[in-house]
Amino acid sequence: MTREISWPKRFRVILHVRTGGSIPFSVVTWISQNKAISIAVAAYMRRYPEGAEIYDVEIDDLGRISRDAEGLMVISRSDLTDRSEF
Repeated sequence: MTREISWPKRFRVILHVRTGGSIPFSVVTWISQNKAISIAVAAYMRRYPEGAEIYDVEIDDLGRISRDAEGLMVISRSDLTDRSEF
């Protein structure tokens, strides 16, 4: 069990595949880096069901997501999330 963080964070997850490519994902989660990786891998598998095997993962913690003028979370349409978290 991992502890939940107090405000969602944005992570850049880069999946390296056996064909030599690298696929970056922007992920927002309340939970942890491991959760961000699982969201990115699930998205990769949906987009590329016959895709190349993943052999390495890089992750960068980009920090807490920003708030708008009303104090609400600013999540980009390009960010991946787990709908059950939000």
